[in-house]
Parts: sequence; C-alpha cells; structure tokens
Amino acid sequence: MRLFVVKTGGRTLRVRKEDFGCAILDRDLYVEGNETVYKVLELFSQGKTLEEAIHILAERENASPEEVRKDVLSLIKMFNDFGWFCEFTETEGE
Repeated sequence: MRLFVVKTGGRTLRVRKEDFGCAILDRDLYVEGNETVYKVLELFSQGKTLEEAIHILAERENASPEEVRKDVLSLIKMFNDFGWFCEFTETEGE
C-alpha cells in the first residue's frame, strides 16, 4: 500500500493508493479520488508546482497542456471547496 502526505495551508492530507484511485484523509474529512486525483496529489507531494504538474501529466497522458490544465483546475476547485489548496487560483499559469 502506497501512502504519502501532502501539506496544504494548515492541513496535512494523507493519501493512500487504492485500486480505484486513492483515499484522502485529513482530520475532518475522508474523500475518495480517481487515478487522476492520485497522480495530481502525488506530484504536489513531490514539491511540483501547479504548472509543473500540468506539464508532467500532459506529457504522460499524451494530451495538450490546455486540456490537462482545465481538468486539474477543476480538481483544484473541488479541493478549494474542501478548504484544501486555497493558494491556487483559476488564472494561475495562464
């Protein structure tokens, strides 16, 4: 079982690899994510910036950075709704 930690603001997220993608736990919340969510959080845990993560994922998925940016920003919006990664904005990197 793969487990890593992502720090966001004052919170620490524990991300556990699952067959369906990942389980994300913080002190107050449990969220399940798909494989894409896992990959994004894994890159953040490695210290990658939003732009670096977008370009790495675009290369891995053989997709355009614009396509990947749209998907990743959608994830960031969901994370913001949970109070995670509020330091990112939709216009970052544009």
